[in-house]
Order: sequence, then structure tokens, then C-alpha cells
Amino acid sequence: MKVQHLFPCHIQMSKFEDKDFDNLWLEVKKYWIIDTDAPKAYMRKWAIRLGINFRHRLARDYIYNATPDTKKAYKVYKFIEIEDWEEFYKQRTSEEYQEIREKAKASNAKKKHKLHVGRNGWSGMRRKMKTVWPQLESSYPVLKGILNKRSKLFIMGHATKDKDTKLYSLDDVAIEKAGTLVNDYVI
Repeated sequence: MKVQHLFPCHIQMSKFEDKDFDNLWLEVKKYWIIDTDAPKAYMRKWAIRLGINFRHRLARDYIYNATPDTKKAYKVYKFIEIEDWEEFYKQRTSEEYQEIREKAKASNAKKKHKLHVGRNGWSGMRRKMKTVWPQLESSYPVLKGILNKRSKLFIMGHATKDKDTKLYSLDDVAIEKAGTLVNDYVI
């Protein structure tokens, strides 16, 4: 929450200076009673990610998917100043930003390897490996030759779960990639 409070929404995370992150670090260090500065770089990376995600949610929920009865973001998030919100709204609705947004959407639509790791990410995939991998291996014999755990995770990340059968399946591109992973490790 500190990131949302300390970094105004209308300024991009890349525009903040080191002193802004130093102030955040001092507050985090004091709150969590941290003696060393070792996690400072890690905290900065997460602060940037949190700030970007928050701005994305603001734009998604209060600009792009807003309905007439949607409250203004500054009424929901009391720490957002009205002037900051108006500036953020202008930025996100500008023609320049819309062009960037459409270009990013088009680029994303071209991806052949879409990941399906879900909310838990790669660590969640690791936890599911004992159940998902045997099912994939029985459905796709080409996978039996893959021994490397990272390669298995990579393939599992491209598997989609059928809602009706509860079974995982791979698209043709993922199966083709699996074949190359087998060939890479054959001695």
C-alpha cells in the first residue's frame, strides 16, 4: 500500500528518482525492522511492479471498463488527489497512448506460445508437477523423453485445462517445441 500512497498515479514509475525509492526503503526498513540494506534493490523492483500493476488496474477498472455508475477512482482510493486523477485520465485517453495500447494488443495477439501458468506462476506449476506432468505424458508420448525439470515446467506452462474433462492439453506449437526439447537432450 505504501507504493500507492507515495507514488502519484499520474507519474510513470520510470520517472521517479532514486530519492523517492530511498524514502520508500527507509519506511519499509523501519516498519519491518530490517538491519541491512541488502534487500533494497529487491524492494525497488517490487515497488515498480506494484506501481505499474496499480496503474493498470486503475485504467482497466475506472477508464476502459467503466460504466456510467462506476465511481471515480479518487472516491474509492481516498489518497488519490483529484488533480492527479484528471491528469492520469487525460494521459490514458490521449490518442498517443491509445496508439501505444493498440500496438501492444496487436503484438500480444501475434504470440504463438501463450503461457497458462495462472495466478500462482511458476512456483505454482512446480507444486502441480506431480499431477499434471504424468497426465500430459500419457496423452503425448513425445514428452516421455523430457527429463529436465525446467523443460517440463516450460511445457506445463503451455498446457490448458479443459473445464469439462479436467484434463490438460497442448496446442500444436507446444507439442512441436516439446519435440525439440527432447532432441536437445538426446545424447
